[in-house]
Amino acid sequence: MGSNRIVFSMDENALHRKFLLNEGWDITNSARVKDPIDVHSLPGYDAKDWNHCDIPQTAFASEVSAGRVKDPFFADNLLRCEGTVYKTKPLFCNEEMPESSPYRNPWYFRKEFFLDGVPPHRKMWLCFDGINYSANLWINGKLFKTKDEFKGTFRRFCFDVTDVVKVSQRKVIELEVFP
Repeated sequence: MGSNRIVFSMDENALHRKFLLNEGWDITNSARVKDPIDVHSLPGYDAKDWNHCDIPQTAFASEVSAGRVKDPFFADNLLRCEGTVYKTKPLFCNEEMPESSPYRNPWYFRKEFFLDGVPPHRKMWLCFDGINYSANLWINGKLFKTKDEFKGTFRRFCFDVTDVVKVSQRKVIELEVFP
């Protein structure tokens, strides 16, 4: 996803009450999921077959961490990755992404959590220090922000989620990240 932190904060004293959400994310390629996003962005969804990681982490790095992709820094493994049909000269980083690349699809980044000790009737914010490059943001099965509202490499975003997040319930935030 390319973010160095995601913060769930409470106002009026937001600087004093922050919950970092960087640990325990589930990530997968949208092509691997049969259920619609309004289903798998609900609490209780079984994401056991997804990659599990802490962020910041890209979709490719999550594949490496999960062992689905061999170490790209060893030998010519990078050139053997699924969807890689690049020439080795000139630099393949300047070529278009092939149609067969699994990184052309959106990727889902999912976080389920519960916040203990949150006082009721407080303003709540969901803050991102960056996203690469655009995403739909889903909260508990409902589209909250579209990729047109939530885009720009490593821009900071802070969304008022007071009206959509219930303090006493499990929460899911899910990002549908577009390349």
